[in-house]
Amino acid sequence: MRLALRMGRTLRELLASIDSRELTLWAAFDRLEPFGGDAEDYRAALAASVTYNMNRGQGRPARHPLDFIPWSEHSKQQIIVLKDGEEGAAFDRTIGLQ
Repeated sequence: MRLALRMGRTLRELLASIDSRELTLWAAFDRLEPFGGDAEDYRAALAASVTYNMNRGQGRPARHPLDFIPWSEHSKQQIIVLKDGEEGAAFDRTIGLQ
C-alpha cells in the first residue's frame, strides 16, 4: 500500500499495472531501503538522538533514536498535558534533564 501511495495510485490501479514479479522486487527493495512514514520517523529520531547525545551533560546516558519516537515500544516518553508556561519544564522532564 505504501508503494501505491508513493506513486499516487490506488492499490487496485497499482496491481493492475504491475505483475507479481515486479511487486516482489519492490517488496525486497523496501526491506533493503525502507521508505514511508516509519522510515521517515526513524530518520528524524536519529537526528534528534545525535543532537541530544552531542549536547548531553556529563554523566547523562546516551539516548537511542527510538527514545524520540513516542509511540515506539522502546520509548519511555509519556504524553504530558501542559498548562500555560509549563513548556520548558515539561521538555526538560521529557528528555531527562529533571
